[in-house]
Amino acid sequence: MPVITRSKKNAYATLFFLVLLLSPVRTWATSASISVSGNEGAIPLTASASFTKYAYCSPTDPTNCQYVNFGRLYIYHNVSLIHTTQGNGTASWSTTLDGGLLSQGDHTYTAKAVDYEYASDTASAAIHIDNTPTVSLVDPGLVEGTFEITGTADFKEHVYGPEGYLRIYFNGSEQGRFYARKHVHDAQFYVQS
Repeated sequence: MPVITRSKKNAYATLFFLVLLLSPVRTWATSASISVSGNEGAIPLTASASFTKYAYCSPTDPTNCQYVNFGRLYIYHNVSLIHTTQGNGTASWSTTLDGGLLSQGDHTYTAKAVDYEYASDTASAAIHIDNTPTVSLVDPGLVEGTFEITGTADFKEHVYGPEGYLRIYFNGSEQGRFYARKHVHDAQFYVQS
């Protein structure tokens, strides 16, 4: 009768194969979320991620296993990376955007969660920025000599500075300029015709 012998190495390989075969199917739960609220002034942005928990067994000793749920969260503005953070189980980041500093048009913010096994998920949120001020002037009509011009200018909020500035022109020549906060009402300018 033949004798079957196994090396210790083959026994570990068989055990590792059986553990994989008998383990429940792994479902990836790594996920990302992002929210951007508003489109002018102070705009809150919040991004978060949760990472898959899985067993990691040593290749040299398959009985030596531990659970790992480490991952990284990447935040992008359009295609540019603006922040990276990491964590065990979860990661999050938040900031306040200044709508007055953002360029006109569409802006997309994306959160990408990547776990230790490189399973990933992405989520995006978009905002549209329109920082165009509204200006109205009271037509003084046909005048001679010195006359008064009154009007109103409304600017979109700029969190860290003046919202904009107003330039006054008469016959193509600049007559005045001043920096303004959110609202300028009944600004008066005297012009000599």
